[in-house]
Amino acid sequence: MIDIRLIRKDRAAVKAKLPNLHMDEIKVSPDRKDNVNMKEVGLTPHFDFPFKNHLELSELLNLFDCKRGAKISGAGFAIYRGMRARLEWALNIPSVRQKYFGEISKLIRISHD
Repeated sequence: MIDIRLIRKDRAAVKAKLPNLHMDEIKVSPDRKDNVNMKEVGLTPHFDFPFKNHLELSELLNLFDCKRGAKISGAGFAIYRGMRARLEWALNIPSVRQKYFGEISKLIRISHD
């Protein structure tokens, strides 16, 4: 008798090995400058203030401690702080928060690109 579960498992394994093929009209390049915008939806918002990236906002809001994370891990990681650490606990293990006096969380990898 044929076991359909084995067939589905084998099929999924084969599909996982297939590469994502690009369309012929799409240029493949490692350079971001070569990307072409195919479609825009809605209006592009315009702001009268300079943008901040996620690292600048996180430092400003005291959500990450990049310097301490780099000191502990060697480089490239940050520690959650303040409300970000509280959110981490609230989303994952609410009962554990009551056992700690201050919030601190695991190191996370941050790219400076």
